Amino acid sequence: MSAQVEHSYYKRYRGAARRFELAGGLIAAAGLLIRLAVGSSMNTVCLLLVMIGLCVFALGAASLRPHNAVKSFARECVQQPSDAFAQGLLDALEATPKLALVASSMDLVNQAVELYSQFEDADPELAKRLQQAAESRIIRKKF
Repeated sequence: MSAQVEHSYYKRYRGAARRFELAGGLIAAAGLLIRLAVGSSMNTVCLLLVMIGLCVFALGAASLRPHNAVKSFARECVQQPSDAFAQGLLDALEATPKLALVASSMDLVNQAVELYSQFEDADPELAKRLQQAAESRIIRKKF
């Protein structure tokens, strides 16, 4: 079980998001350094590198937001109910004491929990923990 926990989808997801942040920062920094080293002769290339870097950084940063992680795993659990995705959803839910979601995201999480619970190979203990986490940690976002 510990090997599974060490290599859970949630940890891999967060690691990938951090790598995107790092790569984006490095690409943007490279664009700025090239601009400083070469001067204005490569303005377009430097600007393009900075913009690409900022976009990659923003993608990684957005993926690290708790509500986006929960929605990602809920969507995967709806499409392919499995123990791995259900555990990832549980880990994402448990990463934050209280998580404010809009109604459509709450519906997605509830649908994922329900589909996983009905999955023929579902772990009953995992399904129970997932249901409890969804009920206790998710609150309705006001607006």
